[in-house]
Amino acid sequence: MGDHQYKLLVVLLVHYVLRPSMVTSTTCSSRCASTAHHVVHTCPDALAQIIPTCVYETDPAGTCLLSLITDSSLIFDVSIINPPEFVNRLGGYFQFNRNNATQILLELQHPLDVETVYLNTNITTMDIQLTVSCTNDSQTMESVTLNLTAVDDDDNGPSFSQTADSTCLLPAFTASAHEEYIGPLTTHPSGMFVTDGDFVTNNDIVLSFLHGNPPDFSKFFAVDMLTNTINKTSNMSSGDPRDYTFIIQAKEKSAVGRSMVAVLSVGIESGYPAVTMREHKADESVKLVLQVLSATVLVGFSIGFVILIWHRNRRVKPATKQEDTKQSVIECLKSNIIDEAHDAESKFPCAKRTEWTLESIDEEPEQM
Repeated sequence: MGDHQYKLLVVLLVHYVLRPSMVTSTTCSSRCASTAHHVVHTCPDALAQIIPTCVYETDPAGTCLLSLITDSSLIFDVSIINPPEFVNRLGGYFQFNRNNATQILLELQHPLDVETVYLNTNITTMDIQLTVSCTNDSQTMESVTLNLTAVDDDDNGPSFSQTADSTCLLPAFTASAHEEYIGPLTTHPSGMFVTDGDFVTNNDIVLSFLHGNPPDFSKFFAVDMLTNTINKTSNMSSGDPRDYTFIIQAKEKSAVGRSMVAVLSVGIESGYPAVTMREHKADESVKLVLQVLSATVLVGFSIGFVILIWHRNRRVKPATKQEDTKQSVIECLKSNIIDEAHDAESKFPCAKRTEWTLESIDEEPEQM
């Protein structure tokens, strides 16, 4: 970045970052106005003057929030009761001070910055409840509840997101993209998000290029008005610049029109990044279940195979036995025929069981 860019950056820093915010608060109605028409002398009469009031975050210390007309014999105190998170946070912010012999004032002791008070809480209500107590000469105490509304002034401009450890007064972001990439830029650190700096107001924010280098950056980069992101819009060639620097302006849509700037540096890389394979590890419980299922299937298959072989053997053996029996009967018949032809006595036992063997031939195999 040349001298001209550095000078421009200094001017922007002074104009957008160090420029104080000017806010004029509207006066709360009836604030610090007593409802009493004469001096009261008892706690019930004094507490009857308590009415709701409000406090602006731009109110300076010493601002009067409530006025009571009473004699000096009565002593007043105030404490916060709701929200409970504010009991400690706002301790010492409000106090009764006597203005004169007949008037006592509830005054703001410290400026109440809404964004600071509400930081890191889940509280959304702007209503704060206080207890006002009154003690008379006889030490009898009475109390009532005072409703106080905190008013969030439009006193903060847009705010860019930054990492927690960032110490830069001017937010700075970086991004990289490849020549052929088209789409929103991924910025670091933590993404270049911008919001209204006020707690309640939340004006819409518009992003724009306040400055860019090289000057012809608009051929490749633009602001997406719908998503409020910086997008790369065109392919690049090897002859196009590799480095770009932008001054990004975030401006709120309001009567005041506050704005904030940030620096964005973009580097262009050639080609697409190499695809890297990530190592994936199987879930051990899933592996165990799959192993058990595999073992169960294997055992079931083995048992089924054994049963099938056993069943087939039972069917084959009777058939084989029957065939053997038929063969034996045939041999016996042959033997008997030969013996009868020679008028000789049979030498085989089966010859004496011709009827049995003939019957055996007709027998069916044993059914399973």
